[in-house]
Amino acid sequence: MEEEKRTVRAVERALDVLLCFASGGEWGLTELAGRVGLHKSTVHRLLATLENKAFVIRDPGTDKYRLGLSVLELSAHLSRSDDPSVALLPEMERLRDQLSETISYI
Repeated sequence: MEEEKRTVRAVERALDVLLCFASGGEWGLTELAGRVGLHKSTVHRLLATLENKAFVIRDPGTDKYRLGLSVLELSAHLSRSDDPSVALLPEMERLRDQLSETISYI
């Protein structure tokens, strides 16, 4: 409960919308609203804000949204220590030793 008091609800909601794009593809407003469990009007306002900051792009022909260039700009600044393969290496080595099997990360 303490953690909830230190968060900003609108930011959490916007991030929930962005995380829908982790599975790839394009999303319509109704699909996103259903996925995050929010009213379409709320998701529309969140998408308008994200679009204004280039985190999403709306295709006017289909009214579907996809990730924008701001996501790429942010990801370009990840440090080497943020690389999942670096973070997973100790666990992968432990599994390799425990199972005596080859472990790979693709």
